[in-house]
Amino acid sequence: MQFPKGDVRRLLTVAHAIATMERPTLSSLSAETGHHKQSISDDVTKLRNQLGVVIEKEAAVYRLITWGPIINGAAVAQFLKTTRTE
Repeated sequence: MQFPKGDVRRLLTVAHAIATMERPTLSSLSAETGHHKQSISDDVTKLRNQLGVVIEKEAAVYRLITWGPIINGAAVAQFLKTTRTE
């Protein structure tokens, strides 16, 4: 499901995809989320700078190291599951 530009659920969708996908590259994240590649890059920057999510990139593959001090990863998964079924 896609959310409107500026909707925080877009950020959460990208973070959740990075956390759960086997090999989250820009291309696979774009296919999974339906977001443009540049949007994903911008969202990763926002997740890092605004929410304290620690995301590393090795070669082309992203890896979520920690959700940071604000976000609870399990709660995000449940929230997105609930949001998608509404």
